[in-house]
Amino acid sequence: MPLDYEIAVVCDRGRAPEDGGRVDNEDNYLIAHQGSFCHMANDVHVSTAASGNGVMVAVADGMGGHNYGKLAAEAAIRMLSRRWMMPVLDDPETDLHAFVLQGHRRLRAKSQALLHQNMGTTLAIGWIVADVFYWVHVGDSRIYLLRDGALRLLTRDHTRGEFALRDGLAIPRRARHLAQSFLFGSRGLKQDEDIRIDAGTDTGHVPLLADDVVLLCSDGVSNFVSEDAITAALVLPPNQATERLFTMAVESGSDDNVTAVVVRVASPASG
Repeated sequence: MPLDYEIAVVCDRGRAPEDGGRVDNEDNYLIAHQGSFCHMANDVHVSTAASGNGVMVAVADGMGGHNYGKLAAEAAIRMLSRRWMMPVLDDPETDLHAFVLQGHRRLRAKSQALLHQNMGTTLAIGWIVADVFYWVHVGDSRIYLLRDGALRLLTRDHTRGEFALRDGLAIPRRARHLAQSFLFGSRGLKQDEDIRIDAGTDTGHVPLLADDVVLLCSDGVSNFVSEDAITAALVLPPNQATERLFTMAVESGSDDNVTAVVVRVASPASG
């Protein structure tokens, strides 16, 4: 019997500029299921009727200044919505991995042609197909799974130090700095044009169980809210959980945009 999913989102500028926050919200998100996909466009939540496969959710944290981060995040989210509307192949994890790499190359070429050379965005993507959660990740937005009261971080931030550890290299200066983003490519590594997504490390899958909770969030949440506090919030219904995460981020001093998508696995559908 298939599972049901309750989904909620907060995607907000966060603190006002006069309080040390950002002028604009350069984050975006995707919630695609039940005949529509939702995202941000011109600072408004937009829902578009469409047929797709499974449940796809994503968080994109734009960067680049001059509104380029907002453009990059929205372009990435629109790209993913098109993938949701395409057929599911035999291995959704491998398929999504390849699609993100191909999408990077296409959108990077377009942004370079427009001379938007510094635009980029993180991407944290989850695709639920036949009650299995498949995920792919670029940057430092995060994906967590709460199961039986225990919070597990599925992703590993794409920092300079992280890639040095993977490759057995000396830890570089500014090890906590972001090493790459979608569109821009590597940042502080070789300044190459591609992005690195290691299969099995930056991709994965997990069968979902009733009462599981999945959180996708930007670093406006994860850098300011402790894992214990995240765990406590995710026990709440999804709408309350996103509100609580936003409040905690702002009260903890977040000076960044705040985006969180919460997916709760409900009891199996009846009938």
